[in-house]
Amino acid sequence: MNSDQNQKSNQYQKQDQNEPKQTSGVIINLQNETEVQNYCQQVKNGEIQSTSVQLNKNIKILNLSEQYLQIFDEQILSQLQLLEKLNLSSNQLTKMPDSLNKMQRLKVLDIRFNLINSINGMQYLIGLQRLNLIGNQISNIDCLANLVGLKTLFISQNKISNIDCLENLVGLQDLFINENQISNIDCLANLVGLQKLLINENQISNIDCLENLVGLQDLFIYENQISNIDCLANLVGLKKLLINDNEISNIDCLANLVGLQKLLINDNKISNIDCLANLVGLEYLDVSGNYISNIDCLANLVGLQTLLISKNKISNIDCLENLVGLQTLLISQNKISNIDCLENLVALQTLFINDNKISNIDCLENLVGLQNLEASGNQISNIDCLENLVGLQTLLISQNKISNIDCLENLVGLQKLEASGNQISNIDCLANLVDLQKLEASGNQISNIDCLANLVGLQKLLISQNKISNIDCLENLVGLQKLEASGNQISNIDCLANLVDLQKLEASGNQISNIDCLANLVGLQKLLISQNKISNIDCLENLVGLQKLEASGNQISNIDCLANLVGLQKLLISQNKISNIDCLANLVGLQKLLISQNKISNIDCLANLVGLEYLQINDNKISNIDCLENLVGLQKLEASGNQISNIDCLANLVGLQKLLISQNKISNIDCLANLVDLQKLEASGNQISNIDCLANLVGLEYLDVSGNQISNIDCLENLVDLKELNISQNQIRSLHKIKEITLLALLYANNNQIRDISGLIEQLFQQVCGRRLIELRGLFYVINFVETKQCQACQYFHFANNQQNSRNRLQPFNRQITIFVFNIYQNILFVFQITLFIFINVCVPSYVILFTNMRFITLWTQMISFARTHISAITLFAADTLRTYFCIYMIVFICFYYWFFNWAYWLVTTFNFSWCSFNFIFCQIYFHLINYAFNIIRYFNFFIFWMQQFHQRKPINQYYLHKINKHPCGPTSTSSWKLNIFVSWSIINSFIIIIVVTNYFRLFSGNTTRTYKFLQLTGLFHKF
Repeated sequence: MNSDQNQKSNQYQKQDQNEPKQTSGVIINLQNETEVQNYCQQVKNGEIQSTSVQLNKNIKILNLSEQYLQIFDEQILSQLQLLEKLNLSSNQLTKMPDSLNKMQRLKVLDIRFNLINSINGMQYLIGLQRLNLIGNQISNIDCLANLVGLKTLFISQNKISNIDCLENLVGLQDLFINENQISNIDCLANLVGLQKLLINENQISNIDCLENLVGLQDLFIYENQISNIDCLANLVGLKKLLINDNEISNIDCLANLVGLQKLLINDNKISNIDCLANLVGLEYLDVSGNYISNIDCLANLVGLQTLLISKNKISNIDCLENLVGLQTLLISQNKISNIDCLENLVALQTLFINDNKISNIDCLENLVGLQNLEASGNQISNIDCLENLVGLQTLLISQNKISNIDCLENLVGLQKLEASGNQISNIDCLANLVDLQKLEASGNQISNIDCLANLVGLQKLLISQNKISNIDCLENLVGLQKLEASGNQISNIDCLANLVDLQKLEASGNQISNIDCLANLVGLQKLLISQNKISNIDCLENLVGLQKLEASGNQISNIDCLANLVGLQKLLISQNKISNIDCLANLVGLQKLLISQNKISNIDCLANLVGLEYLQINDNKISNIDCLENLVGLQKLEASGNQISNIDCLANLVGLQKLLISQNKISNIDCLANLVDLQKLEASGNQISNIDCLANLVGLEYLDVSGNQISNIDCLENLVDLKELNISQNQIRSLHKIKEITLLALLYANNNQIRDISGLIEQLFQQVCGRRLIELRGLFYVINFVETKQCQACQYFHFANNQQNSRNRLQPFNRQITIFVFNIYQNILFVFQITLFIFINVCVPSYVILFTNMRFITLWTQMISFARTHISAITLFAADTLRTYFCIYMIVFICFYYWFFNWAYWLVTTFNFSWCSFNFIFCQIYFHLINYAFNIIRYFNFFIFWMQQFHQRKPINQYYLHKINKHPCGPTSTSSWKLNIFVSWSIINSFIIIIVVTNYFRLFSGNTTRTYKFLQLTGLFHKF
């Protein structure tokens, strides 16, 4: 500002001092841009209230940016008819100045970063060539349709969804409409003069309209919903193309864009990039985050300076050996094991090879220009090759197998070293690395850190999970801002007393008993000292800057010193000996408070902590929680293991997402009816008998009400989002009402009185290959018929110890496949399991037998895979008598099978009988035996059921009989004459089997044809 301007400014100030309030008759003369700026600022501050302003009308450029103006003095613009450039950016204007409408000569208008939501009236600025409206709240731009002279238009970061008004602005060269809500850009088809187009971060899915914009040089369309880019094939003038973060899978159209210099196609669905082979002009290429496995096409792109191919499926990078111009190479998160091809890339400055399978990096020894090397997450054990890379500034070698880092002693330029998760025990080589600002060496075997004493430039030091017992060497590192030393053997931290710049200190899991040295560390923001031997924390009373304090698992009994720490946001002091927390009453900024496992009985002091979002008061002696009723911001509350009997105070906490109130004395939870945001509820071990209030909590994903007195769970039928449900140890009899819970993954219902699991059982094996565990210990009184599809995601069932009854009834299903589920006689039935598996591979039977047994569940999944699409129901035979009968039958059957095989083998070897014919007859007989077994079982079970009903003198359930009649395993009727027919047919089958077996020798002594014809005549094997 020149002397005249200073004089004028002083004149305003002097005038304001002498006359605090100006009259309307005073005229202020503004001769130049600076004086206008000063005037506007003084009006804003209330220093000048004049309504009469006289301007130099020849002003052509006016910059009033960053003045925090909320309103604009219309007098100023009304007099500046010759103004050509106006900058009102970075203010707080909410509307356009009306006087702008008359400024016909205005060519450049910049009103970015304001609060403007309407630009009506701008249609009169027909002389505008450049318009910047970035960062406002504009939703409608129709008024721009007439501004045909516009060459540059910036309307990014607004709320615009429609840009049809731009179709006539054929003179546009640069158009920035990114970060809006635009889904359709067809109106751009005629803007053939466009050179730069930014439409990124919108909702665009179709860009076919761009195919004629052959003049485009820069095109940014990233972060949209685009899947097809074939329209870009003709845009041969493109130099920069950013199409990352879309849904593109094919980029063959880019083959002809030989002028491309920068191409970003990362984070798409691309698997093939061969089309890039001819783009020899590329300097920057990013194909990260795709499905690429082959990059041989890059071998000719010798002009590449930056190549990013991380997060793909690449295993071979030999094609990179000729790209000697590469300066930046990122090949992280692939399947690369060999990087020898990099040894000639001497221009490399930045190399990221982390998260691969690399074990040898000797090829890097000649890359003396390397400044940044990231090699974490590999299998590297030797890094001696790095000793000559004196230019290294950043070295990241965490999560490897490195035990020796002596080679680093000459890398005096290192500023950042991360070597966590290795096997390092000695770090003396770091003593000379005086430029180090960050050292991360957690998770090693380090016991001595004296070498760090001279590293006065250290700002961040992470040495957790080691074997360090002494940290006295840190006392001179006064520049330290962050120190993490958890999980060591440290007992004394007095050396930290002078580290006044410390902002974060982690020392949990040590043997510290005294922390008085922290009294002067007033800059501390985060302090983590859990799991130590601390009993006194009075030294913390002056650390008013603390935002987070973790001191759980100590021996603290008094926390009165925390009363002044009003800046605390997170306080974790669980597992101590605290009985009084009244000092917390003023910590209104607390967002997270964990005080579990103490001796607290009164929490009334929490009533004013309205900012609390997470409160944990588990395992105390609390009986009253009425003080929580005003904590409407609470999202998670854990109050298990107390003596609480009344929770009515929770009725207003509508923001609760997780509520844990197990192991209390609660009998009524009706107050929870309105907590519609609840996602997790644990209320086990209480005295609850009614849970009808949960009917409206449709957002629940986890529910545990085990160990209560609940008998009815019908209210759960609407909780379709439930993924885990625990209703064990109640008085529940039926699960029918939860049949619509299709997302259920874990279900615990043991120790109830369940008689009906019709809501679950049909789907038990419907997707058997996806199950982890199926446990059905105990018996069920009745299994009802299931006709719905539910619980398709269920992975764990637990029904142990439910009501047993020796007269268990069979309820078959109208399906093709019947599955028998047992849990005993596993050893006896093992041989038959294997035999059955072999048989299923020979011919596909009508029925499948499964003996549920966790050791052979894999075998079952293989057996059932061929028929998964047909499985829709399960029949459970649970009667003890049936089990016994069936096992006896299996033993007999196995003996018969053994005898038959030996007899048949003797027959074949003695008479040179054809193995082919033998196999055929063997399969015929085997199939018939299986069919016979199922006939016997189904008649036997029906007989048991009929006798059951007769013995109890109850009428046969007609619904049950109807289902049996329709079932292929059941009889067509229950009338006595039909039953006799079925029984008779079974007896006849038995005789026929005996006849066939006993006469085989005689039959085989004749010719084979006669035998085969006899078998055909019997009609036994027509199904085969």
